[in-house]
Formats: sequence, structure tokens, C-alpha cells
Amino acid sequence: MLETLRAGIASYGTPEEVLTDNGSQYITWRGMEKARGQGLNRVSGVVRDIATDGIGEADGAADVVLLFNLLHCEDAGALLRESWRVLRAGGRIGAVHWRSDVPAPRGPELAIRPHPEAIERWLIEAGFTILVPPKVLQPYHFGLVGSKQPEAT
Repeated sequence: MLETLRAGIASYGTPEEVLTDNGSQYITWRGMEKARGQGLNRVSGVVRDIATDGIGEADGAADVVLLFNLLHCEDAGALLRESWRVLRAGGRIGAVHWRSDVPAPRGPELAIRPHPEAIERWLIEAGFTILVPPKVLQPYHFGLVGSKQPEAT
């Protein structure tokens, strides 16, 4: 599932530090455990509802923001604008979500899952340039990658 995102963010090499925010303590812990198992020792986890409380980082602090299965929230535009705020100029955003055209063993109801075209439009409305348009990530997801372009001087 991550190959599309990996291609879109590959130019950043090995990150100095990775911060993971998740509303689930268990998922945050498991993600950190898996990362450390792969030798990524500078991973820190924060349990936070970023759709409600924001990402919690300074303006321009992040090279990459990854949003997995979050954009069915009440205000996806606000979450994307918050992602824009914390990304540095030239930073990338990767979004993965459950497909709405196939039933899956888990995830939100099909009726509230956003379509790939909607997420692409929301990214553009938030100011991102699309680098990797929506691609199906078999069997249950799709993903796309955008960039926060440096401001013209």
C-alpha cells in the first residue's frame, strides 16, 4: 500500500526524526514498535485527535505529512489546511483512504468514504500541487501525493 507514497516522498532520504500522531494509543505504540524493529530509532508518538486538535507542530516544521484513512472526518479541508501550515515549502503530503467502490473488512461505512477525485480537489483547494494523482492501492485503498510549492519571490 505504501509504494505510491514511498515514490512520492523518496527524495527526502532517511528522516532525522519522525513524529506520529494518532487518536489510538495502541496504533501509535504498534507503529513505533514496527519502526524501531526496522532500525528507525528516532520515532516519537503522540496520541492526539488531529482532526479536532490540530497536528501540534510549528509552522513549516515538517518535511512530510501522511494522512491515512482520516479524510472522512467532519472538516477534511481544515485538516488539509493544518497540514499545509506545518509543512515546509517544498514539503510533501501523502493521503491514503479506504476506497468507496468496494466493501472492505473494516473502515468507515461506504457512504462516508471520500472519492479519490474529492480528495484531489480538496488538496488543490488547500494549496497543494498534485505530484502523484489518485492510484488504486489494492485491495481496499487509494493514495495520492501532493506538494507545498515554495512561494514565488
